[in-house]
Amino acid sequence: MTVLTPDPSLRVTRRWTLLALAAGGVTQLGACGGGGTDFAGLSSGGTGSFTGGTVGGLGSVIVNGIRFDDSSATVVRTDGEPTSTLKVGMVVSVQAGEVRPARDGAGSATATAVKITYRSEWLGPVDAVGAGEITVLGQVVEVSDSTVFDGGSAVQRWTDRTQQHIVEVFGYLDSASARLQATRIEVRDATDHYKLSGALLSHDAPGRSLTVGGAAVGYGAGVRVPPGLRRAQVVSLRLSPVRGGGRLEATRVEARPSAASGLQLEDGSVASLRGAVTGMRTSTDFEVEGVTVQVRERRPRNPAERGPCSGRTGWYAGCAAPVRCGTACADCG
Repeated sequence: MTVLTPDPSLRVTRRWTLLALAAGGVTQLGACGGGGTDFAGLSSGGTGSFTGGTVGGLGSVIVNGIRFDDSSATVVRTDGEPTSTLKVGMVVSVQAGEVRPARDGAGSATATAVKITYRSEWLGPVDAVGAGEITVLGQVVEVSDSTVFDGGSAVQRWTDRTQQHIVEVFGYLDSASARLQATRIEVRDATDHYKLSGALLSHDAPGRSLTVGGAAVGYGAGVRVPPGLRRAQVVSLRLSPVRGGGRLEATRVEARPSAASGLQLEDGSVASLRGAVTGMRTSTDFEVEGVTVQVRERRPRNPAERGPCSGRTGWYAGCAAPVRCGTACADCG
């Protein structure tokens, strides 16, 4: 299990959090809320990094303000859909080498990607189109100005979609409201299945039915439901396009993997993770995109004890939090 430990002063909401974290070691909060932030200053002095977020640019891959060289990276799709090239708006997780700060504070931080994983959340027909949202499989997809829309040659604007269209949605699931904030929407020509993800609210094993988010879902006798699923755990469903008795019918049920699933993270690696809070046990023990985050007390180091400035990274050594060379001593710790 990957455990990330941020600064205990962070403010956590169930909807969104954007964290600058260390895998296996305490560091600082990057930001909270729905907006973006610049992680160009992150550096651990270690050899690895983990970044989870939305693809913000190509020509290499830009995620959370870090430009990754992906020329030798392994790209893996984790939801069983056909693999495609990475595109702006897709939600990805990146295992990479050390994050190198931007030179002279300009441009982007850089790193070399080792492995990139990605998945979409929902796939199905459009039920309705409203102001700032669409309904897919009876569930609400929130659409904002930052949502990337790819309608191919069939649809030019997302508001032109009708019940004749099937869409695939990438984004962040708000398990508390059962809504999906879309970061990318693609119109699909055809599909032999639908899919849905959400928090498991109930499971009636004898009746072979589930409530996932706002959807009532049945499943046949041959469908295996993983044992040990707990209430509010996020699950992924593969669905038949044919409804049984008016309800959705699952052909596969699985626990949705975390954002860090399939990646090998080192202790002390820098991590930046953007997403919704997908589980909250306490304000100091919660999950972001399935990754466990535990808040622990950070003991500030005496500023006088910080190490020399590293010409290689542009950061002081020995600080409890990353501190750029030239920063006042009071900010170290």
